[in-house]
Amino acid sequence: MIRTLTFFLRSGFKEISLPSINNDDYLLKVESKMYPEINGLSLGFEVINDAWYILDAGKYPYSINKKPATRQALKAADIIHIKKSEKDYIVVMFQESAEAFRDLTKVFIGDRKMISIGRDPICNIVLDDNQSWVSQHHSLLHFKDNAWYIKDSSTNGTFVNGHKISKEEPLQSGDIISIVGIRIMFLGKFIALDTRSGNYTVKLNELKKLSGSNFQGELKNILKKNTALFHRAPRTVFPIKKKVFDIDNPPEKEAENSASLLLRIGPSMTMMLPMMAGTMVASNQNAGIGHAGLAMAVASAGLGVIWGVANYKKGNKDRDEKEKKRVSDMLNYLNKRNLLNSAKIDFFNSDKIIKSKVILQSDIKLGDKYLFSIYPAYILPYSWIKEVKIEKVHGHGSNGGFYYLNFTLNKSFNSVRIFFSKKETAEQVKNFILKKAFY
Repeated sequence: MIRTLTFFLRSGFKEISLPSINNDDYLLKVESKMYPEINGLSLGFEVINDAWYILDAGKYPYSINKKPATRQALKAADIIHIKKSEKDYIVVMFQESAEAFRDLTKVFIGDRKMISIGRDPICNIVLDDNQSWVSQHHSLLHFKDNAWYIKDSSTNGTFVNGHKISKEEPLQSGDIISIVGIRIMFLGKFIALDTRSGNYTVKLNELKKLSGSNFQGELKNILKKNTALFHRAPRTVFPIKKKVFDIDNPPEKEAENSASLLLRIGPSMTMMLPMMAGTMVASNQNAGIGHAGLAMAVASAGLGVIWGVANYKKGNKDRDEKEKKRVSDMLNYLNKRNLLNSAKIDFFNSDKIIKSKVILQSDIKLGDKYLFSIYPAYILPYSWIKEVKIEKVHGHGSNGGFYYLNFTLNKSFNSVRIFFSKKETAEQVKNFILKKAFY
C-alpha cells in the first residue's frame, strides 16, 4: 500500500511519501525551504495492523474532516486541519493507493473549446467527493488565441505543477493539474486522469474516452495525418532553481625553475679556472706571457662550452618535467569534473585535424566540444573560452612571422596560445571555435 501526505499551502502543495512500516511509531519532521509555513512542522503517527493513526501535530491543535480529532484510523482522502493560529491553517490530505503506477484514462479534447471541472453534474469532468472539498465549478479549461488556459474559481484552490494559481494561466503539454488530490495531466490535444480513484467518483460528460487497447489506432483516426505524438509518464514538475557557477581553469604552464647551485656558480668558475691555468703557465720560467694568455683563452672556451651544454640539458629536463606535471594536473582536474571521458569520446569521434606548420607546435584536432593539442598539451573545452584574438609574432617565415590564437579563459589572468604559419588557417580555426563556444 502506497501512502502519501499532501500539504496544501497558500502558494502551492508539497507531497511527502510515508514509509512502509507496521506496528511502530513514526515521527515526521517536515523540512521545506520552498514553503516556510510548514518548515519545522512535526507530525506524530502510530501504525497498528497496517492502519495509520495520527497522535499529535507538535504544539498545534488539529481536526480530521472538520471534526474534533479522535483515535481513528486514517482513510483515503481524510483531511487533517492543523491550526497554527486563529486565521492560519495547514490543510493536509492523507492518501493511499494499492498500486504504485496506474494506467490513466486518455480523453480527447482537441475539438473542444472549453472543459469544465467540478462537482456540478453538468461539468465535463465531474469530481464527486463526500467531503465537498471540490467546488461546484472548480476549474475551467478554455481554448483561445491558439492556446489552452486554465482558470480557478474554487474555494480550496487549483494547482498547476505544484503551485497554486491565482489567475488565468496558460497550459503547456506535460503540465500536471491538481485539484484536492485528483491529478489531471494536460497533453495538448488530450488529457489523462485516473477515473478509478478511491478518493473520488470521476465521471466524464461529452468527452471522448480513448481505450488503452487501441490507443494508437484511435489517435490516428482522430488526429490529422503526420501529427507528432509526445508520450510522457505522469509526474509532478517542480521549478528548478538556477545557479550560475564558474569552473576553474586547468593549471597553466609554470615558468622555468631557477638552475641548480652548480649551474649558478658555473660562470664564475669559467672565469676563475682559466685564470688559475694562466697563472700556472706563467709561473713556468720557460713559458712566456703569450702562452699564458693562450692557456686562459682555451680553458675559458672549453669551460664555457661545458656549462652551456649542461645548462641546455638541465633546462630541457626541467621543462619536460614541468610540462608532464602540468598535463597530469590538467588531466586529473578534468577527471574530477567528469569531463575526461567525454573528452576521450570527442577526440576519437573527431576527424577535423588542422596543420599548424610551425616548429615545436603540433597539429591540433577540433572536436565537437573540445580543442586538442599534443604540444603544447591542451584539452580545452570550448565552454571555457571567453575571448579569442589573432596575434602576430614577427620574424622569419614565408609571411614574415607566425600567427597565433590568443585564448582568454573564464576567470583566468593567463592566456593560452596556439600558433599557425598562415593567418587564413588561424581565422578558420577561430571562426569554428567561436561558433562552438558562443552558439
